[in-house]
Amino acid sequence: AKAINPNDPVIITVGDETITKSEFEAFIGNLPEQIRSQIANVPKKQIAQDYANLRALTAEAKRRKLDQNEEVIQQMRLQNANLLVNALFRDVEKNLPM
Repeated sequence: AKAINPNDPVIITVGDETITKSEFEAFIGNLPEQIRSQIANVPKKQIAQDYANLRALTAEAKRRKLDQNEEVIQQMRLQNANLLVNALFRDVEKNLPM
């Protein structure tokens, strides 16, 4: 269980998954700008609920050891590679001389 921090309250709980204010803000902050603009008018409570559901379903998939399935492992590697390449492109673009 997470330690309770009065400066970082839990904003939503789904099953065993709790989301603190700072975790939710980091989640939103890490979304691509395009996604953030698409969800700008969606109530934050709904976004938090969807995020908590995602975390709860992820925990259930791990409980079922689906993260150890070879096909899933290969798909996760591909997703990870795509994320890293995108991060590299953003980093190169950010550091280009103006």
